[in-house]
Order: sequence, then C-alpha cells, then structure tokens
Amino acid sequence: MLYKPVISRFDILNFMPHMHTIHDQSVTVRSAILVFGNTLRVGIIRQLYLGKTSRREIAKALAVTEDSLSRQIPLLVDHGLVTSEIIRGEVGRPVKYTLNKEATRALFSALEDYFRGASSPLSTFEAEGLKGNDVKQDL
Repeated sequence: MLYKPVISRFDILNFMPHMHTIHDQSVTVRSAILVFGNTLRVGIIRQLYLGKTSRREIAKALAVTEDSLSRQIPLLVDHGLVTSEIIRGEVGRPVKYTLNKEATRALFSALEDYFRGASSPLSTFEAEGLKGNDVKQDL
C-alpha cells in the first residue's frame, strides 16, 4: 500500500500552527514533517513497531499518560500509518493498534528523498495524480 497523503487545514492549525508552505515540498513531504516532527508521535510509532498494541502498553513504555496519546494516535490513524480495531468481548472498549509498516516506510522515504535533494519531491501516489477520494488537500 502506498502512502496516501492526508493533510488538511485542521492538521496545520492544530498540530503545526507555524508550518510554512515551501514551494518544492509535496503534500507527502508536508505530511511526513507533520507526523515525524513530534517526539510523542515518533515514540508511538516506535512502540508499535516493537510490538506494543494498546494505549496502556504504549503509555507505560513512553512514561506518559494514556490521555497524552489521545490526540496523537488518531492523527496516525488518519494518515494511514496505524490501524485500530476494537477488541470485542472485553470490558470497556479496548482497542488494538497496529503499525502499517509499509505506509510508514513510504512516508519516511519521501522525507528522506526530499532531504537528499530528489529531483521530484512527489511520491508515486502524487505523480499519478492523487488518485483516491480519501485524500484531503484543502491548504
């Protein structure tokens, strides 16, 4: 699965209020900066990569409260880097989180390519004309 860039005015205003739009940065590169530009989000991605699956496990491993994850995990889910699944039959509404490693690598790769001065900062997805209805581009 290719990374499908999802970035909206809400993301910019609420997560990176001082983010400037740079003319040669693709939507994918801006999404990567949004996602990887936060130490807590990077920590969450790492813990998921290491096999943690619940808010409790992730919070404990990062020495933060579960509440501190409440704004960060949904952003990762919205960007397609994390999937969430409600565990049926359990007390409450426990959720199992899983890292989409392929999408995470693709997003990180787009940022890395940009850093290295790639001639085309567009991802394959963007180069194909941003196909798909779930991409938000209302900057």
